Amino acid sequence: GYNGMAEPPQQITTRGSKPLTNVGIWWRWMLATTVGFALGSVFAFPASYLGLYFIGPLSISSALCEAGSGNLGCILRSGVLLSAAVIGLGMASLQSLLMRQLLGSATGWITLSTIGWAYIGVTLAETAHIPITGSAIQDDGMTTEVSFFTNWIAVVIGFGWSFWAGLLLGGLQWLLMSQKLSRKANHKLSYGVWWCPVNGVLVLFGAIAGLFVLRGAGGLLTLWLFFGVFILVYAAISGATLAKIVIKHSSR
Repeated sequence: GYNGMAEPPQQITTRGSKPLTNVGIWWRWMLATTVGFALGSVFAFPASYLGLYFIGPLSISSALCEAGSGNLGCILRSGVLLSAAVIGLGMASLQSLLMRQLLGSATGWITLSTIGWAYIGVTLAETAHIPITGSAIQDDGMTTEVSFFTNWIAVVIGFGWSFWAGLLLGGLQWLLMSQKLSRKANHKLSYGVWWCPVNGVLVLFGAIAGLFVLRGAGGLLTLWLFFGVFILVYAAISGATLAKIVIKHSSR
């Protein structure tokens, strides 16, 4: 015992390195996610132009996407999809270095996480562009005044898809985490299922903030700035959750 003194940080023994405390896991996850976002952003801008000026128009001309569909439209959606995928690749690549330490292997982490982040990027952008003020163009080409209350069904649907996108990312990652952690700890991972809803709630709150901050406006640069702030919050909270899960299951 520690005779009433505060307990030291919990720690986990990792392969080929010194033991990591819960604080050590948290700041490594925070660093990997934010630096990965910054590195991915370097290549995201050229990727977005590829989507805007090649993939988007091509999808319209080949009838794969109907012009003006959704809140973003085919062209902007293509730019968002490619840039979000590249940013997700950057974050997942650096996160995999930490996950390899914690789990012994990170096979599949980069691929599944990149898919999840690409979907999240499009979902957040679509939700942020739901018109809740001013005028909106209807399917018949006429304009009508909109507000949050007249367009609340679209808002609820957007929030629902955002929560699902976060669940998808968490679920894909948890498929990998659960196999490795259960093999190491030899028990059912009851505590670890929190990884999925935490990701879902974080993306949901990101969608809520995006809708009321951007108010249905903003191009790729505005979306990137908003996404950067969201990533900071996401990294801090998800990192604390990850540390708690790994420490809990490694100590049983």
